[in-house]
Amino acid sequence: MTPHRPPGLYEELVTRRLEAALDEIRGEGWRDEIESLDPAEAPGVLARFVHHLVEPLLGSLAGKNRTTRQLEIVNSLITHLKSAVDNSPVIDDEEVYILRFRLDSR
Repeated sequence: MTPHRPPGLYEELVTRRLEAALDEIRGEGWRDEIESLDPAEAPGVLARFVHHLVEPLLGSLAGKNRTTRQLEIVNSLITHLKSAVDNSPVIDDEEVYILRFRLDSR
């Protein structure tokens, strides 16, 4: 038998929209328990959050240059991430090139 969990949101990042909704229900007498993001889990949690934002955005693009525009957005995002992290051990120019090659070749 699994332990009973009270109703609520679990393992959700608190965004401005969610914070506003929480403020509203707090005014109705509900209480919440918000915990800090575990540093060991943060990369995965944050990456999934970005994935859920970026995938629909890329999917919403239309037109004959759709793939090219998607690639430009992804490359821009990667470039921004690289500039935010000094000496990134993960993202290098070759990976961006491979991404471009794979997308353009389909």
